[in-house]
Amino acid sequence: ISSYRLFARVLALGVPTIAAINGYAVGAGFFLALCCDHRIMVKGKASTANKKSQADYFLRLPELDLKMPLSPGYTAIAKCKLPKRALRTTVLTAK
Repeated sequence: ISSYRLFARVLALGVPTIAAINGYAVGAGFFLALCCDHRIMVKGKASTANKKSQADYFLRLPELDLKMPLSPGYTAIAKCKLPKRALRTTVLTAK
């Protein structure tokens, strides 16, 4: 199933949806969470590769870091689901 079809199915469900985020939500995972009506994210840290330090969990759009344009479908979801201030911050900082 393509990501667009999955997102469309989640958006069109007739019941409230909740994204329970227990870690990182990056790229398509970020948009899947946006498609849900409510999002709950645990506050926590994950071990990094060197196991000596920890990094906070985060939501991120690496496409913007790489200067890749978002597809029209992803852009429409972001405009619809994010408050204007959060959308501006996300687009300008890729976070």
